[in-house]
This record gives sequence, C-alpha cells and structure tokens, in this order.
Amino acid sequence: MELHHGLLRYARNDDERRHIVILREFFILVAAFAAFASAVAAYLAAFHGEAALKEILSTAFAAVIGLYVGRYIERRLIRGR
Repeated sequence: MELHHGLLRYARNDDERRHIVILREFFILVAAFAAFASAVAAYLAAFHGEAALKEILSTAFAAVIGLYVGRYIERRLIRGR
C-alpha cells in the first residue's frame, strides 16, 4: 500500500479510495505482464533463436497468475489466516 498513500490522502470518499486501489492493481498487472513477456522473449530469442508469440504470452500469463497467487498467500499469512 506504500505506493498509493499519497493519492489516498486526497481521496474524498470510499469510492475514490477504491478506484485508486483498483488502478494500482491494474498497473501492477500490466507492468508484471510486460516484464515477464519481455524477459521470456529475450530468453527465447537468445537461447533458442526464435520467439513464438504464443509461447511468450502463455508463459507470461502463467507467471502473472503465479505472482498473484503468491501475493494472495502473502496477504493471508500477514493476517494470520
């Protein structure tokens, strides 16, 4: 939550706070997908000589799912559940 405390300070109501948090999560999703996709593409191009779009997107999608599962587990462990 550290990344958006500055914006939350200016939110006038709970709806605006929710929108800020949703935008933050969307940004994390897009940034993570782009990072994983570029890393997979670089690996495939460097070590295999070709990079198929299907392989890049499916691997990046699986990595983002793993990222969100890890974040979910981390949040549950922090809350003691």
